[in-house]
Amino acid sequence: MLHPLMPFITEELWNANERPYELIVAQWSEPEVQVDPHAKAQLEWVIGFVQDLRATKAALGASEKPVVCFISKADPDRFEVLDQYILSVKRLARLSQISARTPAGVAELGGSIGGVPVDAETIISVEGEGMVQVPYEGLTGTLDFFGVVDLDAERARLSKGLAAVEKERDSLAQRLANPNFTERAKPEAVEKARSDHEAKAAEAERLRAALERLG
Repeated sequence: MLHPLMPFITEELWNANERPYELIVAQWSEPEVQVDPHAKAQLEWVIGFVQDLRATKAALGASEKPVVCFISKADPDRFEVLDQYILSVKRLARLSQISARTPAGVAELGGSIGGVPVDAETIISVEGEGMVQVPYEGLTGTLDFFGVVDLDAERARLSKGLAAVEKERDSLAQRLANPNFTERAKPEAVEKARSDHEAKAAEAERLRAALERLG
C-alpha cells in the first residue's frame, strides 16, 4: 500500500535536484530510438510477401490449409532475408514447407516434405498440376495446391463470380451516368449507388487478380 506521505516526499526530492520546472508539469522523457532503415525495409518486404501468400490462399478457399511453397528466381539478398525469417513466414502464411531454388541449385529450408528429404528430383516431380505462382519483389513463390484445391473448379467459380460482379458494377455505372437518377434521386440513394459501385469494382479487381494467379 502506498504511504500517504509518498507524493510529498517525491516532490521534495524533485525540487531538491533543482529541476527547471515543477513536478506537476514535468514532461515525459523523449525516447531516443534509432531506426535501422535496412532492417525496417527487410521486415516490410517479409510482411508484403506473407500478405501475397495469404491472399492467394484465401482466394482459393485454402486459408487454413498448410501447403508447400517453392521459391525460385530469388535474388541473393532476398533469399537471405527469407532464410532469416523462414519460421515466421511459414507460420504466418500457414505453409507446411518452404524450399528454394537458387543459382547454385536447390536449398532445403525448414526440413523436409512429409519426412522425405528435399532434393532437385523431389522439387521437379511436384511441379506442374496444382501449382500457383506468387511473383513478388526479387523472387517467385510457387504454392503447391495439388490434392488440396481443385484449380479447374476454382477457375470456374472465380470466372462465374467475376462475371456476376462486373455485371452489377456496370449496371451501377450506367445508373450513375444517368442524369435522371443523379439529379432527381435522393442524395443518400445516389451516395449508396456510388458506394456500391466502388465496392463492386474493388471486388472485380480482387477476383480478376485471383484468376491471374491461377494462370
